[in-house]
Amino acid sequence: MNQFAINAFTREISELESAAFFQAQYEGRKPKEIMEDFDAVMNKGPKRNKQPAWDQIDSCNKADKYHTWCGSLF
Repeated sequence: MNQFAINAFTREISELESAAFFQAQYEGRKPKEIMEDFDAVMNKGPKRNKQPAWDQIDSCNKADKYHTWCGSLF
């Protein structure tokens, strides 16, 4: 076998194993129940009122000649 075939075969096996794991986790559960459990876990973290300054994007001024790329985003 060449390297590509070995890689593809190994990847396929791992995807099948992952799919089987998640199927076993979700077996007998309704989508609404799964989403409620997901939301409960995500809501356990601390509440953040404001986005940190380092994580904000500067507002685009479409008239600004140095930020002409902004116009294509909106």
